[in-house]
Amino acid sequence: MQLGGDGGGRFQVGRHRSTVRAGGLFVLSDPSCDTGLEGFLDGLQRSHRIVSGFSLRVRVPAEYVIENVFDADHFAPVHGLDRRPRLSVHPAEGGPLRVEGDLDMARPNRWQAAEPEGDPARARFRALVFSPNLVATELGPPEEPNVVITAATPACDGTSTVRVTVAVPRTRAGGPLTVREVASLVSGSRTAFEQDVVIWEHLDTSVVPRYTEGDDLVRAYRAYCRQFGAGR
Repeated sequence: MQLGGDGGGRFQVGRHRSTVRAGGLFVLSDPSCDTGLEGFLDGLQRSHRIVSGFSLRVRVPAEYVIENVFDADHFAPVHGLDRRPRLSVHPAEGGPLRVEGDLDMARPNRWQAAEPEGDPARARFRALVFSPNLVATELGPPEEPNVVITAATPACDGTSTVRVTVAVPRTRAGGPLTVREVASLVSGSRTAFEQDVVIWEHLDTSVVPRYTEGDDLVRAYRAYCRQFGAGR
């Protein structure tokens, strides 16, 4: 058996641009869908320390995993936020789809911006969606955010493998994050996904979605997915 793209062998394997960054192997299957991931990961590795998170198998297609950052209505009932977050979506030509806003958390965490006593803990939220399979979510102040990278790898049976990696700032005004704080960030991310799994396990993805007024962000995401040949 010969492998190669010169036409002389029985089998041929296509060549795709790939990179190993931030604890993962990323493959660009179509050059026209380059959204600047390599540059983002290069910058992240310079400013942050990469920490392995976890992986889990979920029974939904990959694009549903990434869609969660656009579904403002699910944050309060599924993740226990005090109220529906205020989110906005910002398309970027040749770049990632960006979601920005803030989350009113039930209790403060060390990586969130401080709030006056008596107010809800408010966390800055920014998500960069590089494809229907990959999102980098920033939590905390813009000058020293913690970053959660979520990659969803689809399988032929309609399931996906979710892999989560976290990145913490190399330097921080309050000193480097402790092992306990990093572990809390990883465990908090896992808890959020386990809460989502309860919904995904009962989701019928064969039904054509009927969007309402509050689904503008999800519609923007699905339109973005279509440039990759995914989404409805």
